[in-house]
Amino acid sequence: MDPEAVETRLLNDHKRKVPAGARLCLVLKPGKAAEGIESHVVDAASIATPRRRRRAKTDKIDGEALVRELLAYKRGEPRVCAMVRVPSVKEEDHRRIGRERKALVGQRTCHVNRIKGLLFAQGITGYEPLGRDRRHRLEELRTGDGRALPEHLKGQIRRELDRLELVIAQIKEVQAERDALLAIEVAETPAATLLDLKGIGPDCAAILYSEGLFRHFDNRRQVAAYAGLAPTPWQSALVQRQQGVSKAGNPDCERR
Repeated sequence: MDPEAVETRLLNDHKRKVPAGARLCLVLKPGKAAEGIESHVVDAASIATPRRRRRAKTDKIDGEALVRELLAYKRGEPRVCAMVRVPSVKEEDHRRIGRERKALVGQRTCHVNRIKGLLFAQGITGYEPLGRDRRHRLEELRTGDGRALPEHLKGQIRRELDRLELVIAQIKEVQAERDALLAIEVAETPAATLLDLKGIGPDCAAILYSEGLFRHFDNRRQVAAYAGLAPTPWQSALVQRQQGVSKAGNPDCERR
Protein backbone atom coordinates (compact mmCIF):
# COMPACT_ATOMS: atom_id res chain seq x y z
CA MET A 1 0.00 0.00 0.00
CA ASP A 2 1.34 3.43 -0.93
CA PRO A 3 2.51 5.27 2.24
CA GLU A 4 1.38 8.61 0.84
CA ALA A 5 -2.09 7.20 0.18
CA VAL A 6 -2.22 5.86 3.75
CA GLU A 7 -1.22 9.25 5.15
CA THR A 8 -3.79 11.06 3.02
CA ARG A 9 -6.51 8.63 4.09
CA LEU A 10 -5.66 9.05 7.77
CA LEU A 11 -5.67 12.85 7.50
CA ASN A 12 -9.04 12.87 5.74
CA ASP A 13 -10.56 10.52 8.33
CA HIS A 14 -9.11 12.66 11.12
CA LYS A 15 -10.87 15.72 9.70
CA ARG A 16 -14.13 13.76 9.65
CA LYS A 17 -13.48 12.73 13.29
CA VAL A 18 -13.33 9.01 12.55
CA PRO A 19 -11.91 7.12 15.61
CA ALA A 20 -8.21 6.24 15.40
CA GLY A 21 -8.80 2.48 15.65
CA ALA A 22 -11.38 2.60 12.90
CA ARG A 23 -9.00 4.64 10.71
CA LEU A 24 -6.22 2.07 11.01
CA CYS A 25 -8.62 -0.81 10.40
CA LEU A 26 -10.14 0.85 7.33
CA VAL A 27 -6.72 1.63 5.86
CA LEU A 28 -4.82 -1.58 6.58
CA LYS A 29 -7.53 -4.22 6.26
CA PRO A 30 -8.21 -3.94 2.49
CA GLY A 31 -4.54 -4.13 1.55
CA LYS A 32 -3.32 -6.68 4.07
CA ALA A 33 -3.50 -9.67 1.74
CA ALA A 34 -1.72 -7.96 -1.15
CA GLU A 35 1.02 -6.52 1.05
CA GLY A 36 1.46 -9.57 3.28
CA ILE A 37 0.38 -7.68 6.42
CA GLU A 38 -0.91 -9.75 9.32
CA SER A 39 -3.98 -7.87 10.53
CA HIS A 40 -6.00 -8.35 13.71
CA VAL A 41 -9.21 -6.59 14.74
CA VAL A 42 -9.52 -6.42 18.53
CA ASP A 43 -12.86 -6.43 20.30
CA ALA A 44 -12.57 -3.24 22.34
CA ALA A 45 -14.98 -4.51 25.01
CA SER A 46 -12.67 -7.44 25.76
CA ILE A 47 -9.74 -5.26 26.95
CA ALA A 48 -9.63 -4.88 30.73
CA THR A 49 -9.46 -1.26 31.96
CA PRO A 50 -9.33 0.17 35.51
CA ARG A 51 -12.64 1.50 36.82
CA ARG A 52 -11.61 2.84 40.22
CA ARG A 53 -11.06 6.39 39.03
CA ARG A 54 -11.35 8.65 36.04
CA ARG A 55 -8.64 7.57 33.64
CA ALA A 56 -6.72 9.49 31.02
CA LYS A 57 -7.56 8.66 27.43
CA THR A 58 -5.36 9.58 24.46
CA ASP A 59 -4.44 7.93 21.18
CA LYS A 60 -0.94 7.29 22.53
CA ILE A 61 -2.23 5.52 25.65
CA ASP A 62 -4.70 3.47 23.61
CA GLY A 63 -1.97 2.54 21.11
CA GLU A 64 0.39 1.36 23.86
CA ALA A 65 -2.40 -0.71 25.44
CA LEU A 66 -3.25 -2.32 22.10
CA VAL A 67 0.41 -3.18 21.51
CA ARG A 68 0.68 -4.81 24.96
CA GLU A 69 -2.50 -6.78 24.37
CA LEU A 70 -1.32 -7.87 20.92
CA LEU A 71 2.06 -9.03 22.24
CA ALA A 72 0.39 -11.04 24.99
CA TYR A 73 -2.05 -12.52 22.46
CA LYS A 74 0.80 -13.56 20.15
CA ARG A 75 2.64 -15.15 23.09
CA GLY A 76 -0.38 -17.39 23.56
CA GLU A 77 -1.58 -16.04 26.90
CA PRO A 78 -5.22 -17.04 27.52
CA ARG A 79 -8.08 -14.58 27.96
CA VAL A 80 -6.00 -11.55 27.06
CA CYS A 81 -8.45 -10.12 24.56
CA ALA A 82 -10.87 -11.26 21.90
CA MET A 83 -10.13 -10.97 18.20
CA VAL A 84 -12.94 -10.23 15.79
CA ARG A 85 -13.41 -12.75 13.01
CA VAL A 86 -13.94 -10.47 10.00
CA PRO A 87 -16.29 -12.06 7.41
CA SER A 88 -15.37 -12.06 3.75
CA VAL A 89 -17.11 -9.80 1.26
CA LYS A 90 -19.28 -12.70 0.05
CA GLU A 91 -20.24 -13.76 3.58
CA GLU A 92 -21.15 -10.19 4.51
CA ASP A 93 -23.22 -9.87 1.35
CA HIS A 94 -25.22 -13.00 2.24
CA ARG A 95 -26.25 -11.37 5.51
CA ARG A 96 -27.97 -8.51 3.74
CA ILE A 97 -30.90 -10.65 2.62
CA GLY A 98 -32.00 -11.56 6.14
CA ARG A 99 -31.31 -8.09 7.50
CA GLU A 100 -33.23 -6.38 4.70
CA ARG A 101 -36.21 -8.68 5.26
CA LYS A 102 -36.12 -7.86 8.97
CA ALA A 103 -36.21 -4.13 8.18
CA LEU A 104 -39.05 -4.58 5.67
CA VAL A 105 -41.12 -6.63 8.12
CA GLY A 106 -40.69 -3.83 10.66
CA GLN A 107 -41.90 -1.27 8.09
CA ARG A 108 -44.88 -3.48 7.28
CA THR A 109 -45.82 -3.60 10.95
CA CYS A 110 -45.56 0.20 11.21
CA HIS A 111 -47.90 0.72 8.23
CA VAL A 112 -50.43 -1.79 9.59
CA ASN A 113 -50.41 -0.19 13.04
CA ARG A 114 -50.75 3.30 11.58
CA ILE A 115 -53.82 2.31 9.53
CA LYS A 116 -55.43 0.56 12.49
CA GLY A 117 -54.72 3.58 14.68
CA LEU A 118 -56.36 5.99 12.24
CA LEU A 119 -59.46 3.79 12.06
CA PHE A 120 -59.60 3.19 15.81
CA ALA A 121 -59.80 6.94 16.35
CA GLN A 122 -63.04 6.80 14.34
CA GLY A 123 -64.42 3.93 16.40
CA ILE A 124 -63.62 1.24 13.79
CA THR A 125 -62.12 -2.11 14.76
CA GLY A 126 -61.66 -5.45 13.03
CA TYR A 127 -60.17 -4.06 9.79
CA GLU A 128 -57.17 -6.08 8.55
CA PRO A 129 -54.85 -4.08 6.23
CA LEU A 130 -53.06 -7.31 5.20
CA GLY A 131 -56.24 -8.93 3.91
CA ARG A 132 -56.70 -9.36 0.18
CA ASP A 133 -59.98 -7.42 0.26
CA ARG A 134 -58.47 -4.47 2.15
CA ARG A 135 -59.40 -1.86 -0.47
CA HIS A 136 -62.92 -3.19 -0.97
CA ARG A 137 -63.54 -3.25 2.76
CA LEU A 138 -62.18 0.29 3.11
CA GLU A 139 -65.02 1.62 0.96
CA GLU A 140 -67.61 -0.12 3.16
CA LEU A 141 -66.32 1.07 6.53
CA ARG A 142 -68.49 3.24 8.75
CA THR A 143 -67.51 5.18 11.83
CA GLY A 144 -68.73 4.33 15.30
CA ASP A 145 -71.69 6.68 14.93
CA GLY A 146 -72.64 5.35 11.48
CA ARG A 147 -71.04 8.01 9.26
CA ALA A 148 -68.94 7.31 6.18
CA LEU A 149 -65.20 7.87 6.47
CA PRO A 150 -64.13 11.50 5.78
CA GLU A 151 -62.60 11.91 2.32
CA HIS A 152 -59.20 13.17 3.46
CA LEU A 153 -58.89 10.39 6.03
CA LYS A 154 -59.84 7.83 3.39
CA GLY A 155 -57.23 9.31 1.04
CA GLN A 156 -54.56 9.09 3.73
CA ILE A 157 -55.41 5.44 4.37
CA ARG A 158 -55.29 4.71 0.63
CA ARG A 159 -51.78 6.15 0.45
CA GLU A 160 -50.80 4.10 3.49
CA LEU A 161 -52.13 1.03 1.67
CA ASP A 162 -50.03 1.97 -1.38
CA ARG A 163 -46.90 2.06 0.77
CA LEU A 164 -47.94 -1.16 2.51
CA GLU A 165 -48.40 -2.97 -0.80
CA LEU A 166 -45.00 -1.76 -1.98
CA VAL A 167 -43.37 -3.17 1.17
CA ILE A 168 -45.26 -6.47 0.75
CA ALA A 169 -43.99 -6.74 -2.85
CA GLN A 170 -40.42 -6.05 -1.72
CA ILE A 171 -40.69 -8.70 1.01
CA LYS A 172 -41.74 -11.26 -1.60
CA GLU A 173 -38.78 -10.24 -3.79
CA VAL A 174 -36.34 -10.60 -0.91
CA GLN A 175 -37.82 -13.98 0.04
CA ALA A 176 -37.34 -15.17 -3.55
CA GLU A 177 -33.65 -14.19 -3.34
CA ARG A 178 -33.42 -16.00 0.00
CA ASP A 179 -34.92 -19.19 -1.43
CA ALA A 180 -32.48 -19.04 -4.36
CA LEU A 181 -29.59 -18.66 -1.91
CA LEU A 182 -30.76 -21.66 0.09
CA ALA A 183 -31.13 -23.76 -3.06
CA ILE A 184 -27.73 -22.89 -4.55
CA GLU A 185 -25.29 -21.73 -1.87
CA VAL A 186 -26.47 -23.47 1.28
CA ALA A 187 -27.19 -26.78 -0.46
CA GLU A 188 -23.44 -27.42 -0.62
CA THR A 189 -22.88 -26.77 3.10
CA PRO A 190 -23.83 -28.63 6.33
CA ALA A 191 -26.37 -25.87 6.98
CA ALA A 192 -28.65 -27.52 4.42
CA THR A 193 -29.58 -30.07 7.09
CA LEU A 194 -31.37 -27.28 8.98
CA LEU A 195 -34.19 -27.40 6.45
CA ASP A 196 -34.73 -31.08 7.28
CA LEU A 197 -35.43 -30.29 10.95
CA LYS A 198 -39.01 -29.79 12.04
CA GLY A 199 -39.79 -26.28 13.22
CA ILE A 200 -37.07 -24.58 11.13
CA GLY A 201 -38.26 -22.79 8.01
CA PRO A 202 -36.40 -21.06 5.18
CA ASP A 203 -36.12 -17.72 7.00
CA CYS A 204 -34.72 -19.23 10.21
CA ALA A 205 -32.30 -21.46 8.26
CA ALA A 206 -31.04 -18.52 6.16
CA ILE A 207 -30.49 -16.35 9.25
CA LEU A 208 -28.68 -19.08 11.18
CA TYR A 209 -26.46 -19.83 8.20
CA SER A 210 -25.60 -16.26 7.18
CA GLU A 211 -25.20 -14.92 10.74
CA GLY A 212 -23.48 -17.83 12.48
CA LEU A 213 -22.91 -21.12 10.69
CA PHE A 214 -20.79 -19.59 7.93
CA ARG A 215 -17.80 -19.58 10.33
CA HIS A 216 -15.89 -22.31 12.13
CA PHE A 217 -16.34 -23.02 15.85
CA ASP A 218 -13.92 -25.20 17.80
CA ASN A 219 -16.44 -26.33 20.42
CA ARG A 220 -19.98 -25.86 21.66
CA ARG A 221 -18.94 -23.21 24.17
CA GLN A 222 -17.88 -20.93 21.32
CA VAL A 223 -21.24 -21.47 19.62
CA ALA A 224 -23.09 -20.54 22.82
CA ALA A 225 -20.92 -17.46 23.38
CA TYR A 226 -21.40 -16.27 19.79
CA ALA A 227 -25.19 -16.58 20.13
CA GLY A 228 -25.20 -14.89 23.55
CA LEU A 229 -26.43 -18.05 25.28
CA ALA A 230 -23.36 -18.74 27.42
CA PRO A 231 -24.07 -18.97 31.19
CA THR A 232 -22.77 -16.29 33.56
CA PRO A 233 -22.03 -17.89 36.95
CA TRP A 234 -21.40 -15.79 40.06
CA GLN A 235 -19.30 -17.41 42.78
CA SER A 236 -17.67 -15.98 45.88
CA ALA A 237 -16.53 -18.26 48.73
CA LEU A 238 -19.56 -20.43 49.54
CA VAL A 239 -22.03 -18.32 47.56
CA GLN A 240 -22.82 -19.69 44.12
CA ARG A 241 -25.60 -18.77 41.73
CA GLN A 242 -26.38 -18.41 38.05
CA GLN A 243 -27.16 -15.00 36.56
CA GLY A 244 -28.74 -16.37 33.40
CA VAL A 245 -27.41 -16.24 29.85
CA SER A 246 -24.99 -13.47 28.89
CA LYS A 247 -27.00 -12.06 25.92
CA ALA A 248 -23.71 -10.58 24.69
CA GLY A 249 -23.71 -12.24 21.29
CA ASN A 250 -25.23 -11.92 17.87
CA PRO A 251 -28.85 -10.85 18.55
CA ASP A 252 -30.17 -12.40 15.32
CA CYS A 253 -28.79 -15.83 16.24
CA GLU A 254 -30.01 -15.46 19.84
CA ARG A 255 -33.60 -14.81 18.76
CA ARG A 256 -33.55 -17.88 16.53
